[in-house]
Amino acid sequence: MRETARPTGGSARGMRNTTAMLDAALHILAETGWAGLSITATAERMGTSIRPVRSRVPDRGALVATVWRQRLESDLLEALTQILAAVSAGDAPAIAQALTGLRTNDNQHSALAETLIVARYDPAVREAVDGSLGEFVRARTTPRGRVTAPDAARASYVIQLGLGLQLASRFPRMQADLSVPLAEVAAALCRDTDPTALPTLSATHIDEFPVLAPDDPILEEVLRATLTLVSEKGYEGATVVDIAASADVTEGFVFGRYDSKRALLADALSRQQDAGWALNAAFVESVTAQTTSGITAAVLMREILKPGRDLGRDMALELLRLSWHDAAMLEETFRSMDAADTSGGTDPRFSLDSALDFGTYLLPRLAPASWTLPMDVVTVPLQLLRDGSA
Repeated sequence: MRETARPTGGSARGMRNTTAMLDAALHILAETGWAGLSITATAERMGTSIRPVRSRVPDRGALVATVWRQRLESDLLEALTQILAAVSAGDAPAIAQALTGLRTNDNQHSALAETLIVARYDPAVREAVDGSLGEFVRARTTPRGRVTAPDAARASYVIQLGLGLQLASRFPRMQADLSVPLAEVAAALCRDTDPTALPTLSATHIDEFPVLAPDDPILEEVLRATLTLVSEKGYEGATVVDIAASADVTEGFVFGRYDSKRALLADALSRQQDAGWALNAAFVESVTAQTTSGITAAVLMREILKPGRDLGRDMALELLRLSWHDAAMLEETFRSMDAADTSGGTDPRFSLDSALDFGTYLLPRLAPASWTLPMDVVTVPLQLLRDGSA
């Protein structure tokens, strides 16, 4: 059953309180994120007691769900509808322009980005997002009737990119001029390309976290427990008590190694990112040795989207969310990205591809069957355009 703001009558005062509650919650969500949002914080921002808020929503999950339904979902669905209409019409300039419109870094977009990630672990927010955005995405990425598999793949690709741009827009250093790479993507989406059989190589390294502390099995368990619980519950929901219990150690052991939960997570992430990038690079190299870069991109996307790989996807998304509010996490995010950027930060295509990755991490929660789509109908012509071969 969906929980939203409870009716409080049609009085002008009641409507003003509801509007003020939504305004306050949206601003808090944008500025300090999920961690800073509460019934009390919302009431304080409104300049009132908690009663007007509590009478409308029981908790912050229901509050965010209400903000989503009344302030966020319609604008996002309208924007995605506009992009998909341009794809259907084969209008490349309109595609690029519509995607550019998703790069605004204001409170509305910041709150939207926060909500998309929080939906992974809060039931009320997840139900709200899945009930609108999830239904929208599944309807457009499922081959049926006149919607062919290539059509569904193009829709999936552009939705991933659109959602990823929402997340990437929160990083000032990713505000580079993307006009050229967006024009390339738009042109690729308009190419009538037939899918091909992709290599069957499986990226098994994505199935679980790599070894993080090879010489210290106890610390290994603590680091794995940290990443697992933060992925499942979010940073605020994963306590040191839970982490210690999951690793079968005491809190004293944890705090004997780290002075805070943030320091523990930062170390776990640093180790995981370094090992993960190396394994991923090896997989990409093995696929590219057999085929083209365009096919490799489709294979890698398929492997990231596959069912049962929520752990790594969710951890990547939670790191993004934490990076918006914590300078140390922001540094860790871009340290690993910089290591993977062979252009040294000079190619805006890397920023666009990173945004696509962010959206790819979100998509399986919205459309679990998306991994079966022939993404090569976009990635192959895109690579040809980037190489100057088309």
